[in-house]
Amino acid sequence: MLLRALLATLAAGVTAAVIAAPTAAQGPLTRRAILPMLATGGDAGATPTAPSTAGVSVRGLAASSVAANGGAGELRAYGEIVNGTAATIGEVVVEVTATAPEGKVLGHERGTSRLDAVAPGGVSPFGVLFEGVVNPGSVTVTAQVISVAAPAPDLAPGLAVTAQPPSNVVLSEDGGTTTSATQLSVVGVVRNAGETRLEVVQVVIAIHDAAGNVVFAGFTNTFAMPFLDDDDAPVLGPGQSGSFQVLVPRGPIMAAGPGLTVQAWVEGRPAR
Repeated sequence: MLLRALLATLAAGVTAAVIAAPTAAQGPLTRRAILPMLATGGDAGATPTAPSTAGVSVRGLAASSVAANGGAGELRAYGEIVNGTAATIGEVVVEVTATAPEGKVLGHERGTSRLDAVAPGGVSPFGVLFEGVVNPGSVTVTAQVISVAAPAPDLAPGLAVTAQPPSNVVLSEDGGTTTSATQLSVVGVVRNAGETRLEVVQVVIAIHDAAGNVVFAGFTNTFAMPFLDDDDAPVLGPGQSGSFQVLVPRGPIMAAGPGLTVQAWVEGRPAR
């Protein structure tokens, strides 16, 4: 079995969280391109109406300036989009504002929900990075939903996912082993509980502190699957399972304190 991991992280109503000291997690975030939705057909193209932002909100918003090694780092904020509507929605764009205790605005950053389809009542994590804002001390972060897209049309149900809490990463060098000083690992299993072959698109994780705030959000789109070669798509037949790993920064996770929990989501599509 070939295990391949991809390090990445990730980047709704109005919500706020006041951070008295940097106690939440951070990690590198990958910006996702936002493309216009265009319809074709007939003599002229038309832009379909995007879903309303009404009923879509943010929860668990938290910020941190703890670096992976436990020192001071750039400010990051994480949270979850909540779909409070009666329909499935797609990518949600949020704008996060960071404000210093004296009222000075430190910056505005936009991020997108990680999942491409969120069912009614479902959630999707997101994260943003405030470049150049280092060790700000007490800071207030607020988030506002900017836009909501239609869901991706080809995503398929039938995949189940489980994930374990963060644990040490053991590296092998020159025949010896050592624990990483800057990284932890979240591992889990994806299972095809349906009756058709499905390709796993991505697994998304969110790590919550004891208060339910999101202290880290990340994803992977590489997996260890049965009989998977380097160039093969990660396809699971009915009843088959595969594994995944997401690397997370050690410093912020350790600073978040006890009581951490991990939630995971998986997206797949019919195998071609």
